[in-house]
Amino acid sequence: MSSTPQGQGDPVLPEDLGRNCAKQLLEEIHRGGSVDSSNQSLALLFMTLGQQDVSKVLLGPLSPYTIEFLRHIRDFFQIMFKIEVQTPSEDERKGGDKVLMTCVGVGYSNINKTLK
Repeated sequence: MSSTPQGQGDPVLPEDLGRNCAKQLLEEIHRGGSVDSSNQSLALLFMTLGQQDVSKVLLGPLSPYTIEFLRHIRDFFQIMFKIEVQTPSEDERKGGDKVLMTCVGVGYSNINKTLK
C-alpha cells in the first residue's frame, strides 16, 4: 500500500515515511535544548514580548530561520540577545552543542485590555 501526498509526485511507502519520521525525531533529540528547532523563534518571541526582566532559554543549534528571525527582532524591537554557546565536557557529552539565549523583554501589554 502506498500513499501519495497531494501535489507531490512519487508515492511514499509507509515504511519509508515511518523511517523518515523516526530519523527526524532522533535528529531533534540529538540537537537538544528545551524547544525543538521549528519552535525556537516562538520561544524567542515570547521572551522579547515578556516582562521587562531577564529571560533565558537553552536551545539546540540555531536554525537558519531562527537566525533571520533574530535579525527581525533586532530591527523591530531593538532587542539584542546575549548568545552563549554551552559545550558539554567529554564525560557529560549528550547531543549537540547548546545555545543559552538571554534577553530583557520589552514589557508588551495589550492596550485594549480593560482595567478593573
